[in-house]
Amino acid sequence: MSDHFDLRRAGRVLLALAVAAILFATLRPSPGQDLEEWAHCLICGSRGTADVIVNVILFLPLGAAFVMAGARVRGATILAALLSLGIELTQMWIPGRDPSYGDLLFNTVGGALGAWATTVAPLLLYPGERRAARFSLAVAAAAAGVVGATGYILSPSFPATQYYGQWAANLGHLEQYDGRVLAATLGTIPIPPNRIAETDTVRSLLLGGAPLHITAIAGTPPAALAPLISIYDNHQQEIVLVGPDGDDLVYRFRTHATVLRLDQPPLRAPGALRGTAPGDTLRVAVTEDAGKFCLAVGDDASCGHGFRASEGWALLYFSDSFTPALRVLLGFLWLGMLVFPFGYWFRRGWESVTGGAVLLGALVPLPARLGLLPLSASEWAAVAGFLLLARLARQWVQRRELEPKRTPFHSPGASSEPVSIHR
Repeated sequence: MSDHFDLRRAGRVLLALAVAAILFATLRPSPGQDLEEWAHCLICGSRGTADVIVNVILFLPLGAAFVMAGARVRGATILAALLSLGIELTQMWIPGRDPSYGDLLFNTVGGALGAWATTVAPLLLYPGERRAARFSLAVAAAAAGVVGATGYILSPSFPATQYYGQWAANLGHLEQYDGRVLAATLGTIPIPPNRIAETDTVRSLLLGGAPLHITAIAGTPPAALAPLISIYDNHQQEIVLVGPDGDDLVYRFRTHATVLRLDQPPLRAPGALRGTAPGDTLRVAVTEDAGKFCLAVGDDASCGHGFRASEGWALLYFSDSFTPALRVLLGFLWLGMLVFPFGYWFRRGWESVTGGAVLLGALVPLPARLGLLPLSASEWAAVAGFLLLARLARQWVQRRELEPKRTPFHSPGASSEPVSIHR
């Protein structure tokens, strides 16, 4: 069995998996309003930036698979574009799916990047010692940049505009709560169900983490998130929202993710309203201290809520349907993405030692400085596991490098020079 056949066979397997994943992600019916024609925007909607990034990532494996299976980079790009075009045309007849020129463009970009990445894969898999050490420093710096960006993006962003309070409002895109709000205060400032006269003070209190207190008559647990108290500005931008989602209590506030058109997870206290019956007097409090939030109902408080460095994935795609276990798993995988490349390219030398210090700084003091929660014990275990996995992967690749005839990226009888994949 030849090496070339091994590489092509792997490419065909990856191609089948990539196409299946793409079709599953793009051709299922989705809730939402259908458009009668193609969307002409490139970055569309309130989470347009997240959609762009996801569209690129989704087609990366496809482009790589085409090249591994024998296509040139140009041909792989064209094939990715044709598949994307077929998907966009098909979406015209799928409920809740809307074709757009932006999706077509960024899917094609993803396919092209995946195809190009395959041509440089030998360099990344088999770098020399010095080059690997430099790579380790570069990826450690990149990981620190990702953590820093995550902290900034998930920090509050309250515009200096006119604010309006809303009590159990019907916002159209959310459920309406059938309870009744009696009073709401932020610090010592009342939040009325209309124009807030002291908007500047309210904005300062929000930025300072002032406690929010709500007194209400409980209603029926809603099937989905329903606002109890919300603050919007005169541009209809959501500033703060507190409300029930079934028996859960949810708190969300405007962050830089909204400004950048990314996704964002809410803060949720599961089961906080479980003992509350319709007609009961409901006393809700939201307090914050150094990025740690407490969501309280009566005397029962659920504390320690906040954002983590491991939740960077949620900026790209988040759904309330994600189970807690799935969210934890995605967090582990996100941390793995940050540390695995460093572990793979780690070598003896000042570059890797410096990179290790940078990576440690990104995972310990940096989150605290940015208002993120510290890594949990299970997250540290995941980091250690991925570093160990990276070391094992490097050892496996090095053994394959010593046996060129068994290595897909090497030609039979060659020394250690990787085979060039046609561009």
